[in-house]
Amino acid sequence: MIKIIASPINDLTTARYFAAMNVDYLAYDYDFEKTKSIKEMIDWVQGPKTTIVVSKPLPQEEFDIMAHTINPDFLLFNSDIKIDSHIPAINKIDLYGCDDCYNHFIIKVPNNINELSSEELDQLKNLSNRDNVFLEFQELNIDNVKFAIENNIGLSIIANGNEEKTGVKSFDELDEIFDFINEYYN
Repeated sequence: MIKIIASPINDLTTARYFAAMNVDYLAYDYDFEKTKSIKEMIDWVQGPKTTIVVSKPLPQEEFDIMAHTINPDFLLFNSDIKIDSHIPAINKIDLYGCDDCYNHFIIKVPNNINELSSEELDQLKNLSNRDNVFLEFQELNIDNVKFAIENNIGLSIIANGNEEKTGVKSFDELDEIFDFINEYYN
């Protein structure tokens, strides 16, 4: 089964939706002021590994408080941020920045899979069967998901949208993607 990271998680409704869809990682959008609410969301969901999205450098003291309070399984860096930590990291890189992907990576794919050159497709196919690599397509559609599944490469899904009110949010587009994934494996 394909491995999936869902990010950024900003509310309990989204966290519970993706946990119910059996994603492997929930990546919570971190802000020091939200440490307590992130911890509360994590306590409500079971299954996915807890990942914290770090979008800016953190003072060591703030990082230590977050690490102790939330105790994440992974950190997800959206840029070239470096933090001295024992927590494993997932780094987001561009499609062309993955000549030596030895760690966990999310590769940002700028185009639909059908618009990539044969060289770009070959580069992505060379990443197949690696547990540590995920593709994040600018546009999530069936063709892109099918490519990831057929090449055994993980998916990073962007959790867009806001709750209309507490507990009310539309996941219709994502339901179509998860229905396709489930049908593919059944």
